Amino acid sequence: MPLLGELRAFWRTVPRDERAALAVIGVVAIALRLLTLAQPMRHDESITYLEFVSRPLWQALSRYSDPNNHLFHTLLAKGSVALFGDSPWALRLPAFVAGLAIVPAGYAVARMLYGARAALIAAALLASSGVLALYSTNARGYTIVILAFLVLVLIGGRLIRESNARLWAAFALTAALGVWTIPVMLFPLGAVALWLGLSFVVDGRRRELGWLAASLAAGAALTLLAYGPVFSRTGVAALAQNKFAASSVWTQFLADLAITSFAALKSWGLGLPPLVSLPLMALIVLAIVRHGQYSAFRVGLPLAAYVWSAWLLVVTHRAPFPRIWLWFAPIAAALAGVGLVYVLERWKRLAPLAERLPKLAGAIAIAAASSVVYSLAVPYSRDTGTFIDARETAHHLSEVLRQGDRVLAIPPTSGPLAYYFRREGLDTTYLHLDEAQARRLVIVVNEAEGETMSDVVREPAIIDTSRFSITLLAERPSSKVYVLERRNAPK
Repeated sequence: MPLLGELRAFWRTVPRDERAALAVIGVVAIALRLLTLAQPMRHDESITYLEFVSRPLWQALSRYSDPNNHLFHTLLAKGSVALFGDSPWALRLPAFVAGLAIVPAGYAVARMLYGARAALIAAALLASSGVLALYSTNARGYTIVILAFLVLVLIGGRLIRESNARLWAAFALTAALGVWTIPVMLFPLGAVALWLGLSFVVDGRRRELGWLAASLAAGAALTLLAYGPVFSRTGVAALAQNKFAASSVWTQFLADLAITSFAALKSWGLGLPPLVSLPLMALIVLAIVRHGQYSAFRVGLPLAAYVWSAWLLVVTHRAPFPRIWLWFAPIAAALAGVGLVYVLERWKRLAPLAERLPKLAGAIAIAAASSVVYSLAVPYSRDTGTFIDARETAHHLSEVLRQGDRVLAIPPTSGPLAYYFRREGLDTTYLHLDEAQARRLVIVVNEAEGETMSDVVREPAIIDTSRFSITLLAERPSSKVYVLERRNAPK
């Protein structure tokens, strides 16, 4: 295959010390993600399995009851589950593989944009990233979107140097797969398209704009075809008018945008102490200031990403979730690499480190990954909803539930609990029985998510001690389980 030949040829040109550093970085990336692969199932990924992946193929690819169905990811996860069973690791395998691929793809993008030295640091930061480890072990489509973005940048870099019909076709297909995974792919896709368009204009290659338009049109056609089952079942409104995509009033939008943007920046340092995260942010700012000095392209991708994202936000005036910005994390890592290289080259006292940059990159990867592991930041992150005790709770309930019981839980507790109920072979009737008909109510309170008894039991009469006797059934590190037994229940 031509691609494999190109990769082998490239690998031979890489100095031995850089190869060793890349090998260390690769081992760190694999180890960190393997360590987090067995974390308890989260709410959103549990719903992904229960509502979509576990259903027949046509339903899985046409049911869009909420944006939780990342369709291309659902297709891959369904294939993985069919081959390996419905264990968490099998369900997470597509996100895991894409999450691992982000590291070499991010290295290739950083090398293309800013050179080999910055790329080594970028690879080290991506391999040891807590938030990327989190989403590489979360059965959602976000790592696929990030990977699709990086592939588009690599294709775009080649197109800026030399137009090629096969590359334009690959661009259209990659764009379609990304949008089919999650519609928020429009953010990174638009950023790359704007970068390409501006590059063609600056280079005086305006005829290439026609190829860009044709490729985007082909990608749009493929995307519409992929979403055909959804449109035939629920119409376009399922995508464009759901509660997560609906516009908000400007004051609410601006307030939400400030909050979510800060949360996104904070999440990029997941598992790292502030004394490390803040200097990394400073290096990114420094790289932006010195961007023209290190960039291999006349038009900067970060600038195009900012302009496009700002325009799209103004048009939609809806603040996205912090995780929507994960696609830009590899570029941020590359900019941090540029900033560090600039500091090492300009500060004479740091000259020895500059000469040993590959060793420094390996040390950064090991140190940052160790911090992520020992902080327990990934398993205890509440992103996408957690119920850490779900597996143990479901197993315990499998031994004590009896006919006529009703288990009460609310999101984000209900999703993981239902998933592990299925794993334990428990009848899901326990989760849906009419409360008025239940002899006993089993109340699961997820204290780690800030839940209280009154949050779970929305009907005040239920906790009336004159009608129910309340017993603490189990107490775990992050949750409590109560049994409310009806005093006048028939025997």
